[in-house]
Amino acid sequence: MTDQRPAGYSPRLHNHDLGPVPQKWTWYNILAFWMSDVHSVGGYVFAASLFALGLAS
Repeated sequence: MTDQRPAGYSPRLHNHDLGPVPQKWTWYNILAFWMSDVHSVGGYVFAASLFALGLAS
């Protein structure tokens, strides 16, 4: 097995097992991540505060 660490990284701080996994995000992953952020308790509290202030659309 060859050492594939980036240049300048210490061998004590980086190895293949600890390195980040390459991500393959599709449109569905981005949509699901956005939906989980929007449809949360904080999002509903924010929307309720706008209604309470009379800022209904």
